[in-house]
Amino acid sequence: MYRFIVVTIPIIVLAAIIAIFSYTFGYQTKLIRGLTYFGATREERRVLHKEIAKRSQFIQPFLLILKLLTRGSLNKSPRYKNLAYPPQVCNQTTFAFAENYQPKKNDIFVATQMKCGTTWMQQIVFEVLSRGRGDLSDTGYRHLQAVSPWIESCQGVSVAEAPLIGDSASRIIKTHLPTKLCPYSPQARYIYVARHPVSCFASTYDFQHALTGSLAADKDTALAWFCSDAMHWGPWPDHVAGWWDWAETRENVLFMHYEEMKDDLKGAIGKVAAFLNQSLTEAELDAIEGKCSFEYMRHNEDMFEMAPPSILAGKRTLFKSGARDRHKDILPEQHDQILHHCRERLQGRCYPVAKYYPDIRSG
Repeated sequence: MYRFIVVTIPIIVLAAIIAIFSYTFGYQTKLIRGLTYFGATREERRVLHKEIAKRSQFIQPFLLILKLLTRGSLNKSPRYKNLAYPPQVCNQTTFAFAENYQPKKNDIFVATQMKCGTTWMQQIVFEVLSRGRGDLSDTGYRHLQAVSPWIESCQGVSVAEAPLIGDSASRIIKTHLPTKLCPYSPQARYIYVARHPVSCFASTYDFQHALTGSLAADKDTALAWFCSDAMHWGPWPDHVAGWWDWAETRENVLFMHYEEMKDDLKGAIGKVAAFLNQSLTEAELDAIEGKCSFEYMRHNEDMFEMAPPSILAGKRTLFKSGARDRHKDILPEQHDQILHHCRERLQGRCYPVAKYYPDIRSG
């Protein structure tokens, strides 16, 4: 009898954990799909936040066990043509759709490696096309992710349902795809944003904790993942170098840096407007600058969240810092490891790293 109890209780506990998380992730998946969350009103989204935070309390005791069971999952992400991606928001079907998509004349792609200013540039493009009058209220589009489709993801508005913005009737498409998989047309336009790789890592690490709470990988594990081919959407140096090559050889690709946007937001807005053939008045530029500031976007975070609330994390904020020099928050040895990784992989590439990030080249 004793042996029966000793064997049975762990099985029952494990079965209970599996059942709880099957229900939990099933609920989370429904929330992620399409406009279930991003198409809701502001009050409906707030109610969902509270409901998920309440549900999150009940599963926290089981997270330690689940973390042990999922150890190393970052390095075991599924791949599409050898490109790793997060299975929570992407799959083989969505990647195939993105790769085979035929860009339209007025499509504008906002491309980045993750956590390099994607949402910020989406908002800039949206407001430039709207001449500073973009409406994300309940009587307008409700949420930026209901305006701008993420082409390789099942999250947010689909490309087919995306609204056409401004007088040019443009579709604003988000992507993290490297150039080898990004659908290209000389008629479409592409804006790429690069960010210091150590800042990219710091923001990515914070983002993973905001989404998965105590289930997130520790910093050493996340660092090893960031500096490998297991990094979602590919290693930072490969991603940046590929898009730089496109920008140098294709007039319809604009390459920008996160740091220049922080240093001179109005100037960055003007550069984007010129690239999109949008002539703006000084009053319109001022309005766009105000609605694209970090302060405005953080104050209105519920219109710009990059992901629905997570039952794994409960309460969270996705706009943690936005600082120009996030790389200064990382320990020196971790900082050096990332720079070494980038230095090695940028050898022989055309991206002028010494100009934009001299600390990478000078090591």
